[in-house]
Parts: sequence; C-alpha cells; structure tokens
Amino acid sequence: MSEATRKKLIDSLNLDMVLQSVRLALCVTDPEQPDNPIIYVNRAFLELTGYEEEEVLGRNCRFLQGPNTTQESVIAVRRMVAGKSMSTVDIVNYRKDGTEFVNSLQIGPVIDQDGETVLMFGSQIDVTSQRAEESEIQRLANAEVAHRMKNLVTVMSSIMRTTARYTDDMDEFAELSVGRLEALSLAHIATLTKDGDTPASTSELCDSIVRNYAPDPHQVSIRGASIVLSRHVLSPLSLALHELATNSAKYGALSCEYGKIDITWSANDSGKIVEMLWRESEGPSVEKSSRSSGSNLITRLLERVGGSIKFDWEPEGIKARIELPNG
Repeated sequence: MSEATRKKLIDSLNLDMVLQSVRLALCVTDPEQPDNPIIYVNRAFLELTGYEEEEVLGRNCRFLQGPNTTQESVIAVRRMVAGKSMSTVDIVNYRKDGTEFVNSLQIGPVIDQDGETVLMFGSQIDVTSQRAEESEIQRLANAEVAHRMKNLVTVMSSIMRTTARYTDDMDEFAELSVGRLEALSLAHIATLTKDGDTPASTSELCDSIVRNYAPDPHQVSIRGASIVLSRHVLSPLSLALHELATNSAKYGALSCEYGKIDITWSANDSGKIVEMLWRESEGPSVEKSSRSSGSNLITRLLERVGGSIKFDWEPEGIKARIELPNG
C-alpha cells in the first residue's frame, strides 16, 4: 500500500461519524510506527478512560497499565499484537483519575485488500462488576462446598464411632461401614453434580438408595409429592433410608420375592415439616432385634437436625415414621 493511500485511510478515520457514535470503546494503532502508537480513539474510549484525545494520541496503550496489571496479561497482549490475530484478554487498566477497572480487551488486525495488516484495533469493555460478581459467586460456592464437606466428615466420623461401638467383628464392621458410607455418598455426590443449585428430592433419594436393595423394583412403592429437601437433612435421611432398606433386605420384606415396601411422603402446608411413612408387608414375620446399632445411629443423626424416627415392630412388617424440619 502506498504512503498516500495509507495516509488517506488513517485520515478517513477522523471523519467516521459512525465510530464516534458507537458506545463500544475503540482505539486504532499503527504497528508500522515505532512503539505502535494510538492514532485514533472514539468518544466512548475517552469516556471510559477519562483522558482527552490529545493526551492519548501518539502513545502506546501501555499507559493504561498500573500496579495491579498482571505480567501474564501484558504478555498476552504482546503476543496478540505480534501475531496480528484476533483475540481477547482480561487486563487490569487504570483511568486518568487512578481508578482501576477490568478491561475485556479485544485486539485484532485491520487488513487491506491485499491481505496485509495495515493497522491494529482494540475494543475495551469494562467488566469490573461482572468479574467481581463471578468472583463472589465462586467464593460462596467454595464456602458452601467446604461447609458441606465439613458436615459430611462429621457424619462419617459419627458413623464409624457408632458402628465400632456395637460391632466387635472386623468383617462385620467393614461391611456395615462401607454400606453406610456408600449411602451417604450417593446423596451428596448427587447434589454436588446436579445442574444449578437444586438439592435432591425425596423421590431421587428413594430411587438411588431404596430401589437398589429391591430384587424387583416393583416391590417398592413411592407415593406422595416429590419434595425438594434442604441440604442439612440429606445425610440423616440418606442413612435412615439405607438402614431401613438394609434391614429389609436381610430380614424383612425385601428378603423374599413377594415382600412389599410402601413409602409415603408428605409435608405440612408451609413445606417446612416433611414426614415419611415406611410400611413393610407380605414378608417374613418380624421380631424386634436385640441389636440396635443401626436404629441408634439414625435416631441420633435425625435428632441432631431436629428430626425424629419412631419404629413399630409389627409381625407383618416393620413400620417407621420419620419427621424432619425442611427449612
């Protein structure tokens, strides 16, 4: 491109009313000149940075950098300019009054009809509030995970201590512990991997825990509304379902082909109290066991969150009623 054509192209930018009307901050630099100076800025650029046009023209864009501008972002900008390719980077820049902002900077080449890069452009978007919001969301998410993991470890410790207290045989201790911890993990992993921030529901817990113990899924009937559960009740409720299902698979309705379990869920008008009724039928005759490690464990865990469980050891099948605060 001839120098005359090049000058005409550059001069035409100063007459381009369209670019001056655009609300997106724009600047144009000349990579053929020493230090790639700014040769054009629009009004939005001046409003964003607080500078006057005469304070900007002829300078390299690095004057916008400051104490909190990272070396990584500076290197990224240099690579983008040197490579003459279109790309975007977040970089901390500074206004004339010294206030900083996070600049979502897009850099790209202006190419002539011969495919040659004659100028470079940069567009600037202030994304400070968006990045601050994203950072706060991430902080809260990390805090939530840490809190839940702390609670999970506390429950796991309680499971291990209670199981050890009522079990002398190491093989039995290992079997009981593994089963209980697996039930606990099913509930918590499900909520950690769900899209969005929706906790597990009563039907999801029953499907993931109770139905796994049934030789035939039709042996388990789940009735009532599917109630979304508060996170703090997941651990005790998961363990309660696991203990009831394990006992049923060994001694109750699920230990035979024709046994049935009916699970009914309900909540009060405010939805803050959840009730579960567990009824077994058509299984072997049931007698109350002299061993109570499982029932003691889930009773203690439910009471810790303000809930309760009541057992009825009827000959035709065990019945249990669980109440939990859900708010």
